[in-house]
Amino acid sequence: MKQWKKKVSLSAAAVIVASAIAPADTTLSGSAYAEQLQSGNTVQEIPAPVSVQKVNPVSVLADTYTLSEIRQLNTGSRVTARGWITYREDTGSNYSNLYIQDGSAGIVVRGQNLPGEPGQEIETTGKLNEYRKLLQIEANAADTYIRVQTPQPVSARTITAADFTADHPYEGQLVRINKVTVTGKSSNNYTLQDSSGSFTVYSKSPWLTTGESYDSITGVMSQYNDSIQLIPRSAEDIAGAVPPVVEAPIKLSIHDIQGASQRSPYEGREVREVEGIVTMVKGKTTFYMQTEDALADQDDRTSEAIMVYKSAHGMKVGDQVRVDGVVKEYKETGYSDASDLTTTEIAASSITRIAANQPLPQPVIIGQGGRMIPGQIASAQGSASFDPAAYSIDLYESLESMRVELNNAHIIGPYTYEIPVTVDMQTGSNVTPAGGLVIANNQFNPNRLLISEKPKQPVKTGDQFEGPLYGIMSYSYSNFKILPENNLPPIISGGLKREISALHNGPDQLTIASFNVENFWDDPANREKTERIAQNVVENLHTPDIIGLMEVQDNNGEKDDGTAAADTSFNALIREIRAAGGPEYRYTSIAPENNKDGGAPGGNIRVGFLYNPERVKLAEAAGGAGDSVTAVTYGLQGLTHNPGRIEPGNEAFANSRKSLAAQFVFQGQQVIVVANHFNSKGGDQALYGAAQPPQRISEVQRAKQATLLNRFVQDTLAHNSSANIVLVGDFNDYQFSNTLQILKGNELTNLVETLPENERYSYVYEGNSQTLDHILMTAGLAAQAKLDIVHLNADFMEADGRVSDHDPLLTRIDFASGANNDNKDHPGRIPGNGTSSGSNGNSGSGGDTQSVTPTLPTTADSMPVAAGASADGTVFRWSLASAVNAENGEGTVAAAQLSAASTTAMLTQSGDARTLNIQLQPLQAVNTYRLEWQPEAQQILSSQNRIKQINITTPVGDYEIPVAWLQSAKIGSHSLVLEMATDTAAKQQAQDNGYKVRSAIEYSLYTLDSNQTKQPIEQMDRYIRRSLNIDRLVPGDRIAVVRVGTDDAGQNSYTPVPFTIQDGAVTLFSRSNSTYAVIDSAVQLNDVSGHWAQTAIRQLADQRIITGTANGSFRPNTAVTRAELAALLVRALGLSDTEGSSTSLRDIDSSAWYRNSVHAAAQAGLIQGDANGRFRPNATITRQEMAVMLERALNYTGAPSASVSGSRPADTDRAAAWARPAIARLSASGLLNGDARGQFQPGKNLTRAESAVILQRLLNQLTGTPN
Repeated sequence: MKQWKKKVSLSAAAVIVASAIAPADTTLSGSAYAEQLQSGNTVQEIPAPVSVQKVNPVSVLADTYTLSEIRQLNTGSRVTARGWITYREDTGSNYSNLYIQDGSAGIVVRGQNLPGEPGQEIETTGKLNEYRKLLQIEANAADTYIRVQTPQPVSARTITAADFTADHPYEGQLVRINKVTVTGKSSNNYTLQDSSGSFTVYSKSPWLTTGESYDSITGVMSQYNDSIQLIPRSAEDIAGAVPPVVEAPIKLSIHDIQGASQRSPYEGREVREVEGIVTMVKGKTTFYMQTEDALADQDDRTSEAIMVYKSAHGMKVGDQVRVDGVVKEYKETGYSDASDLTTTEIAASSITRIAANQPLPQPVIIGQGGRMIPGQIASAQGSASFDPAAYSIDLYESLESMRVELNNAHIIGPYTYEIPVTVDMQTGSNVTPAGGLVIANNQFNPNRLLISEKPKQPVKTGDQFEGPLYGIMSYSYSNFKILPENNLPPIISGGLKREISALHNGPDQLTIASFNVENFWDDPANREKTERIAQNVVENLHTPDIIGLMEVQDNNGEKDDGTAAADTSFNALIREIRAAGGPEYRYTSIAPENNKDGGAPGGNIRVGFLYNPERVKLAEAAGGAGDSVTAVTYGLQGLTHNPGRIEPGNEAFANSRKSLAAQFVFQGQQVIVVANHFNSKGGDQALYGAAQPPQRISEVQRAKQATLLNRFVQDTLAHNSSANIVLVGDFNDYQFSNTLQILKGNELTNLVETLPENERYSYVYEGNSQTLDHILMTAGLAAQAKLDIVHLNADFMEADGRVSDHDPLLTRIDFASGANNDNKDHPGRIPGNGTSSGSNGNSGSGGDTQSVTPTLPTTADSMPVAAGASADGTVFRWSLASAVNAENGEGTVAAAQLSAASTTAMLTQSGDARTLNIQLQPLQAVNTYRLEWQPEAQQILSSQNRIKQINITTPVGDYEIPVAWLQSAKIGSHSLVLEMATDTAAKQQAQDNGYKVRSAIEYSLYTLDSNQTKQPIEQMDRYIRRSLNIDRLVPGDRIAVVRVGTDDAGQNSYTPVPFTIQDGAVTLFSRSNSTYAVIDSAVQLNDVSGHWAQTAIRQLADQRIITGTANGSFRPNTAVTRAELAALLVRALGLSDTEGSSTSLRDIDSSAWYRNSVHAAAQAGLIQGDANGRFRPNATITRQEMAVMLERALNYTGAPSASVSGSRPADTDRAAAWARPAIARLSASGLLNGDARGQFQPGKNLTRAESAVILQRLLNQLTGTPN
């Protein structure tokens, strides 16, 4: 036995036991007490303290804790405890709560099949845990034994309602409260009151009446969540009440007790002298008995057998017994959330053995020669009368606990927890080629039976038992099951072999597989599974070109340590496939957020793809590879991210695997494959449960997921009506389910439905062969596709080679035989040579795929096409074709040029427009768009005065060039080039730095001289509008836009810039040409809720302009220093705090946190020193000083001067003369408002909240957002 750290002295323990819990010496003898206890009568308790019984004191071993010490230990500790049982609470599924106490304290022992009755002393070893805040010891029956068999009375401690306190001094103990009144009732919770207060009593029995007073109430102290409760054990625990009417025990036969119904008509009644012969003993507490054949009632509707419960009953098979006790409907072992049928039992108070070694009653044959199984499980209405001839649920109930016989039963699936069988197997449309039973709509094979026994040899679908099988009809885990009486009959093999597919790929034939690999990871202890999966891929599936995988766990399986990456898992498969003779696959996937996608905690199962780069390429997307939170969509260039998750933030995918879309290229054809693993069927009501007809509750979430997937298909087809789309995966639902109908819609074909009905299965559950895995595709592909569900797992056990509970699905699509073979204009084809880049993002394995870039000549000059004017004629839109150009290191570029001729044509045909909007036409697989103005073209633009702005629009983003800037830039004889490109590297770096990045775009502006020498234009002399298109962006989204750069230490820096959200796009305002990223940003500050400036503070915090303190507070009413306001202005205006490495300010410490910000503010002209060259950075700033700095910031933004003739704050004249012009201008601009009295209070210190509001107004004016 484990040597515990704490010790209990023998003498002290003896004193504790003797003084507080020893049985009283004035009570009945042990046998008399036991008799009354078993008949439901308890001995009157004696108030504490009690006299000590003249018996030897009970000792406590030195390595055993007292209960008071146990209650001080941490949960998870393994403890040994000893105590006297005061209450046994049987909670179903053979679980019990034993309330024990030892004089020092009390506690609950929780376990299955635990021995012990009230009054007995037990010792147990188990783990300390909490359930709903109730401290308990989780124990096994094997670690629990009875120390004192003869029940002894245990006294109840008298307490008051005031003792029901959160420190649980009496939890687990037997207590009594005197002089109580019932003041209320809610469900099974009663509120009682004594002189000290009120308390809660929990009772399912109607022993208490609201308004009634009682002399006392006794029970055990328990807890459920935050409710401290008293649980009375019986009606005798309530003193002073009107005695309940107790009906005398009734003498009945078993068939009378069972009745012609699912539940006994005598439930709750006490019965006596119920006779039967013991047919099976089920542990120390339970046995089955059945009426002698001669005494049966010959009514097929009533069972002749019953289960009997009594601790340490001592019965044997063949005993003829007579039982007294109470009829109960007992919930057998099962899932805690299941609505199960119950088993009728007698909770015995006494058992008399009449005779031994009696012949057993004859078994009832199920099938030919006996009771025929109906063709329906239950009534579709759920309220039909009990009819064993019509419904199998009633047939099996009518045989409850009886001996049954199955002759030559056919095995219809592998053993998992039971062996599924059927009798009288006949050929039919529901019989699979393997010999299983396939389900159909509203037909779930009522002729299935489950044998609750592990076979001594592997079994598979199609095997058969030779001869009869005898057993007891029982029920557990939502199913009727047969408990075999003896060894199983011999098993005859059906000869089933694991299937090898007949489908192969070919020069124009693409093969795609869907394979749920059941919680796979690179487990060092189970390398055999990895090798077997690899063999399946090579030998059984013939190395598909693309494999959609489900249930790939992270790199360390179910170890819950935050690991989410699965590169080791994927690469292990790739390695073993290569070793098995297959190709060098690559993988692509997106790691989930830790523990956000369901499955085993810590396992982080996800979907992903293996693909053969010698056969297919992974297309390059403008947005690169997606991440765990970014939604992928389909645009004019194809998928915005590749791979990308579909609607990962939608509540339909909460705690469920997210669908993953990937765009591949095969023989020039674009094919989008979506891997799926919909939420599990957990929570669905059972076929043989109490709720009829059963509801597939989990399908609600799957229907939502299906709706999102179908919408994705529809949106894709709206952009490209000929898009090739394939959906693969474990959809956790049947082909006839609502889920699959929604998913299929009018756009897709489910290839499973093209198979013969008896071949539509990839999964065998409790003997039902069914399809949870599907492959769906658009009609053009489906017409040229074949499907094979490769049966190599579901029908077999692991000993026969099974590696998963799912069969893989394999489809072959023939691109040589349909309309999809149009090589010229098919919208699913990449322009050019039909190839694409390879691996990107977090694709991996075996080295990076080399980029394959289409090669087309660069267009020398592009003639724009007029697209029309705006309604008011101020904007004229032009469309400009671009050509794909290969550039080393830059990805795929779509380039266009504007010559003098094309520029003149736009100017002369644009009417009175003031803005030219030039749209570069989208191309697939392009990540960079480039527009070049030849020198003559930009000179023509600079020399005219009508057109004021030029907006360049691309699928990547937009850029606005003011003509006034062109005129001032004096570019001369150089070409001007604008580039907008997705910056995958910057996005990945930001993600590595902990940001959730939605998009990253690089904006480049440069000149080219006649020698093609590039001269970057990094800074502009004014704010330039730039836009980024973001998927599913709405104005309420909490984001920030940051400029990506490098700080003085060479580290990545992220500087916030002003922006607005409109029409699903982000428009940013900045003077710098650089990379800009959109990041999710929801900053929580704990002290601004309800503050008058709350909205402005939170908006600026989300935009990364203001920051909180280390403890998450903002301190809105604290005064602002001059350095702090300078830093706020720098961040608000999007200035890099490394701009201007030095200033003439004399009092700026080189090590101060604000050094760079103050230098940048001085460089921008926002601040100046005093006459002595000092800035006084740590001095608080007044409102009038703020006004001057804010006016300078307004000038920096380029805002026009407003008329100052309007009203101004009433106390403006109290401001210093140097501040009055700034106050007047800011008031006229709407940036400053007076208080309720119209005063500005210029000499008052500025608070952090006020600075947030004024900065928000400044930004709104810069971005054109109404204040």
